[in-house]
Amino acid sequence: MIERRLPRDRAVDLARSLKPISAGRHDPTLRLRADALLHATHTPEGPATLGIEPAGEDGWVARAWGTGAAWVLARAERWVGTGDAVPVGFLEAHPELETFAKRARGVRLVRPGRIVEHLTLLVLQQLVTGKESKRAFGRLVREFSEPAPGPFPGLWLPLHPERLRAIPSAAFIPLGIVPRMGETLHRVGTFAARLEAAGGMALADACARLRAVRGIGPWTAASVALGSLGHPDAVVVGDYHLPNTIAYHLAGEARADDARMLDLLAPYTGQRGRVQRWVSVAGGKAPRFGPRLALRDLPDDADRWLRRRTRRGE
Repeated sequence: MIERRLPRDRAVDLARSLKPISAGRHDPTLRLRADALLHATHTPEGPATLGIEPAGEDGWVARAWGTGAAWVLARAERWVGTGDAVPVGFLEAHPELETFAKRARGVRLVRPGRIVEHLTLLVLQQLVTGKESKRAFGRLVREFSEPAPGPFPGLWLPLHPERLRAIPSAAFIPLGIVPRMGETLHRVGTFAARLEAAGGMALADACARLRAVRGIGPWTAASVALGSLGHPDAVVVGDYHLPNTIAYHLAGEARADDARMLDLLAPYTGQRGRVQRWVSVAGGKAPRFGPRLALRDLPDDADRWLRRRTRRGE
């Protein structure tokens, strides 16, 4: 184990800042509290576990284990939002956002990178509910990955790209992962190096690089740009609830589409992704008028899919 100290902004809320890249209680790779985190990851130098917790009132202590410990420790600031700040004069120019900014106090746009690791979770969220996708993510990691470095029972490494692309197609189905998502995960593993390179690109170039892989669309690309790369103007479109949430809190409208959401966010160009986060975190969801989607038994659905393809001789 090696460690280093980091300056600490007491207002940072790690749990809320890192929520977009977490599968919550189903995530075996990431444990979050408001003032601490424990994360397993792969680095160019090997697997590593990073832990960050408070050290006094104005500092963090970051510790790391594994062969990639030095690599991940050198980048620990990215996990606690170091360098992220609201531009001077932004709130003065948009006083209607002050309430959301206050309620979202402590939420930072972090820059952990880990693009392939984040994509693994996001791809699983494309066709099913959030609860289904998080449950499937936990199953996938525990089935095909391995325990993380360090003295942390139950903490697992995320799937390495080589493991991801080597998973047999038929193995996705019993884990609750529909075939189309499995095919996209294979492509993510295959093009991992090109995808990770998006971390050093401008927003438009990063999204274009991500979307060049079939199965990664605007919603997935923008979610990575905002949640993993910390681009403040990354606007997430194609989300089921987000347009309603933005329209309800910014315009008093209970229903909206992406076009209306973009109109409402236009005055905040340059910080539109940050405003999305503030409103989502601090405002709550818009009223719901329809029945909630029921959780499906995906393995049963997958069995029917397999039987259909067998009858067709595919």
